[in-house]
Parts: sequence; structure tokens; C-alpha cells
Amino acid sequence: MKSSAGTYEYPKNSGVKISLVLNESFDSRNADREASQSYRATIPARLSSGKRKIKQFRTEKEAKVFAKEEWDNFRVLGEDFSDLTKDERKEAINAWKMAKRSGVSLMEVVEFGIRRMCPEGGIKKVQEVVSEFVQIKERRQAKGDLKERSLRDARARAEMLTTLLGDSKINEISGRDLKNSLLGIGRSFRTLRNYRSIWSEVFKFAKQRKYILDNPFDDLSKEEVKEIIGSGDDWNPPGILEINEAKLLLDTALSNPELQLLPAIILGLFCGVRTEEIKQLKWENIKLDDSDPYLVIPREIAKKRRMRNVQISPNAVEWLLQSKDRSGAITSNRFENDYQRRFRALLIKCGFIVKVKGGYKSHWKRNAMRHSFGTYHFALHGNSIKTSHEMGHKTGDDVLFDHYRSLTTKADAKAFFDLRPDTALGNELKIA
Repeated sequence: MKSSAGTYEYPKNSGVKISLVLNESFDSRNADREASQSYRATIPARLSSGKRKIKQFRTEKEAKVFAKEEWDNFRVLGEDFSDLTKDERKEAINAWKMAKRSGVSLMEVVEFGIRRMCPEGGIKKVQEVVSEFVQIKERRQAKGDLKERSLRDARARAEMLTTLLGDSKINEISGRDLKNSLLGIGRSFRTLRNYRSIWSEVFKFAKQRKYILDNPFDDLSKEEVKEIIGSGDDWNPPGILEINEAKLLLDTALSNPELQLLPAIILGLFCGVRTEEIKQLKWENIKLDDSDPYLVIPREIAKKRRMRNVQISPNAVEWLLQSKDRSGAITSNRFENDYQRRFRALLIKCGFIVKVKGGYKSHWKRNAMRHSFGTYHFALHGNSIKTSHEMGHKTGDDVLFDHYRSLTTKADAKAFFDLRPDTALGNELKIA
């Protein structure tokens, strides 16, 4: 038989009750009743997840220690917990069980999730991040730290990312999302490599701004990357100009001085200078009076700001001397598409672009002059590092072999670098 007496609240205003409990036992041998006592702590349901908790102790001190611990714990955590709905409490308990089964604490799981779902830099849509990325490129271009062509390329490829995933939160984009988006563009491996390069820049930028914790491109396996950009086995030799095609281009530029393109053609064919560099060069950059003539590509003109000197072959010197006015800019570039329009007119005169029903058809090979230089120069000298240096490649010869070198013979290379204003190969060429 048990009875309670002297019930009181402890701690004060907690709702926890401490009760003295009298316990009576019966000894059958002497028929005497013995009495003992204990202390009961009763925790109300509102403090213990909706179910009343009762625990008994031998001493009052033990009961009070337990009661105070329960009350203190409730004050730290329990007030918020008591505000949860039944479903929310169930969800919290299930989450705790899942974390426990995985060997981590619920707090670790929550902190991990919050860092990804609520990034430190704030939640941003893809289109917002792309806009910030492009604006920085535009500011660099305005300061002269980025070429206009590079800006246009980056902007166009980044805006494709906006078109496909713009409304999505950037911290929710997965590697699989990027893979499917790139494959959905439906372009060649080479083109997709360029898109992937710019998109990777965008996500690297987002990580630096703390909009994401990890770059989703890193989640793609090697096989998935190959599925997007190929394995490198899709390489085709770059298109180069035949000897008579190069001669035709030179002769036509020479006989049409109003196009102001002869020096540009010479530097493209025999020095491998990039078109964007040609458009900014001045005659003062060409050192024809030196015992070993060379061309200076200044830092402010050179791609990636890598200044270089390029040797000028003897035949190129002879061609350059055909220009009567050797001052100022190498070629006119009065407005954005000025050079392109005049170069197109030259290609039409040469027959590389022909008029057909409904428009024009081009037989011109992309980057043909630079590709021709890289191919013939390497065939003539047999030194890939020397050719790569002349072309302004940063290190090694990988770029040369991957993108700028086709197959030819040393004899053809000698003939190419022996093309001179008085070489009589004829000025007529029919291009199939």
C-alpha cells in the first residue's frame, strides 16, 4: 500500500511536483506492519513530449535534483518543442532516428543541410548570378583588361545558361542538370567544350561569392564528361590554304589597295598573328630595318596580355615593302565590323565566297591563315616549341597539335615561305 503526503511544486512555478510517498509492508512472521518512505517526482505532460513522466527516489534530495534537471532542460529546449504541432514533433523524432541510424547527430545533419539550402552568400537564381558574372566581364573590358571578342563570347555562352536554367536557384543545380542542358544544346563536341568552359567559370564565380558550397560540374564522372565534350578522338585536321590559294589571296589584296588588307594578310599567313591582334597593330610594331626583322605584339594587344616578338620571314618582308604607306595602323578598323566587311569583300574577289541562288556560299576555311602558318612553319622547321612560341601559345605544344597543325610536306612548306610578289603562279583560281 502506497500513499502520498506533503506534495509541493519544485522548482517554483515549474509545474513539477515532489511528493512524499509512504510505503507499508506486512511481515507474516510477527504480523507487524512496517512503514518506509520515498519521494516521487511528477513531470507534467506539457514538459515531457505530451506524456506525464513519474520517477521515484529514495531521498528528497535526489527527487529535487531530477526535477530541476528536467525543468532546466525544458527551459532551454522544451518551450520551442512544446510549440510544435503533433506532425512537426513526429517529423523531428523521425529525423533524429534517421540521423542516429547513420551515425551522425541531428545537429550535424541540420547544419550540413542549412549550409547548402541557405548559402552564406544568399539564395540566388541562375539568371542573377549570370548577370553579375557578365557585369564583371563588362567592367574589365571597359578598363581594357578584356578583349571585346572575349566579352561577346562569354556573354553569349553565359546567357545560354540563363535561357535553359535561369529561373532555378543556383544552389539547387546538380551536375546532372548541367549535363542534360549541355547535351540539349545539340552542338558539336568542340562547341560544347566552349560552353562548358564558360559555364564552369560561372559556377566557380558562384562558389567564390558563397552562393553555392560546391561546383556541380565536379559531381560529373569522367564518362559523363566524355559524353558531353567527347574523348578527344573527334579531332579533324584544321583547314589550311594550298600554295596557290595563299598566292591568290596575296595577289588579290595587292591589286585591291582600297581594301587596305595586304599587310593584314601577310602577317596572318607568314607570322600567324591572330585577327584581333592584327586589327590593333601599327606599323611601328614592325621592325623591318633590323638585321633580323621581327614583329612586336604589345601586351595591350596580345591575347591573355602575353607580349611576344615574332620573326618576319624574308618573303614576308618583300610583301610588306609593297605597301607604299607604312605609317599608322596596319589596317583600317573604323567601326566594329569594318575589318570583317573588307575581308569578306576580298574573299568574294578571290572566289572563296561565291554567289548562289538565294545568297552566298563560302569555301573559306575558318582561321585558314593562322592554321596555314602553324602547319607550314612546323613542317619547315620541325620544332613544335618554336612554332608554338611564334603563335603565342603559353606553354608547350599541345595547342599546336590539337588545333593549329594539319599535315603537309617540307617541300610544300618551303614553297609557302618562298611565295613572293614576283612568284608567277597565276591570278586565276577556281574553287570547287
